[in-house]
Amino acid sequence: MSTYFPKMSEIQAVFPDLVRLAQAEYDAWEQDEDGLDEELGTGGICHLIAEKFVDRLSRVGAAFGGPIVLTNSRTSEQHVNVLIVLDDGIYELDIPWSRYESGGGYSWTKLPNVSFDAHDIVVERLDYDLNNLHLFVEELDDDMKMDVQDFLENGNHIINDIDLIEVRKFLEEKWKEWRSTRNIPDEGAKNMCKFSSVFLQEILGDDWDVVGGYADPTEFDPDVINNMPGGFFDGKDYHGHMWIESGDALIDLTADQFGAASIIMTTYAASPQHIVNQVSELAELKENTQTSMKWAEEWSEIHPQEELLSTSEQIDEYLSGGCFTLALALHDQTGAPLMLLVDDSGIPHHAFVKSEYAYLDARGEISEKNIMMRNGTSVRRAYFPGSLTRRSRRDMR
Repeated sequence: MSTYFPKMSEIQAVFPDLVRLAQAEYDAWEQDEDGLDEELGTGGICHLIAEKFVDRLSRVGAAFGGPIVLTNSRTSEQHVNVLIVLDDGIYELDIPWSRYESGGGYSWTKLPNVSFDAHDIVVERLDYDLNNLHLFVEELDDDMKMDVQDFLENGNHIINDIDLIEVRKFLEEKWKEWRSTRNIPDEGAKNMCKFSSVFLQEILGDDWDVVGGYADPTEFDPDVINNMPGGFFDGKDYHGHMWIESGDALIDLTADQFGAASIIMTTYAASPQHIVNQVSELAELKENTQTSMKWAEEWSEIHPQEELLSTSEQIDEYLSGGCFTLALALHDQTGAPLMLLVDDSGIPHHAFVKSEYAYLDARGEISEKNIMMRNGTSVRRAYFPGSLTRRSRRDMR
């Protein structure tokens, strides 16, 4: 999975969600007559709002890996906001603290009767040049640098470690072969959307669906879901068309037949030209499009993918040696206390975290009884480690 660089319109599309998240944090903030909150003390809520914003913004184009989005501290005024990298620059996103609190340093007072709306969200471009990201991120890792450079050279084009530029070149050869056996002149992507979309869904997997639209739908069209014009809208006319989608994300490799780009990897918020009014049964579609399935087999022979573990295999992996890695990741992401199961000799056998309501490991929420009965024994005890030595990590099993 690579990094996705969204457009501003995609970020603006989730402003209503950001407003709701900010309002929830504000409404939950309760200060007594001395200005104290039970959890925050005299502190404010800017960091809580920023964390919620990062969580939501990280899901924009999640099927593509999500964008670079981080909490950003302004030490000059003890304030936390959000830094996000879009396709045209590095931005700061925030609801100014003066909108909902007053004070300074580590002592803040809640302003009464605040109700947020989208106009409260301020987005400011910090830099046009994505190569300057290191000026704003203290610990910029090599992967981020490579993702930025790759995007600047090629745009958004990597999904599940599959390069859509390579996929498009492969398809162009297949289109030529298909037409040549039928003595049809080569017309590039024209009328190839169905073949190409079914092929693309097959190589990307079950997270993706083939969808599309009829330009002038009727009740007699198969799989039509409404009678409004759909497909691809070029600004003047509608064209019957197909592509693939996953959540808010879409990929279209044949829209250049309508004058658009040859590789479109974006979200619906940034591509109102794609209008769905047709959803086909995938199994039936594949059965009726054997050409696509043959192309997918040929692609797999040239580009073998590492076989993915099944869900049960993944669970076993994280219960037999990988439990600490998962527990540490859950701890880092959620702040939930890290827990260990140890035997009478103090040797750790399992790592997990404890949420407010349950214990959590690769199996999901687990009761105290079940976590203690792991591997058929209840002689172990769970405890919160003050620190974990290198030996305890190595001995985890």
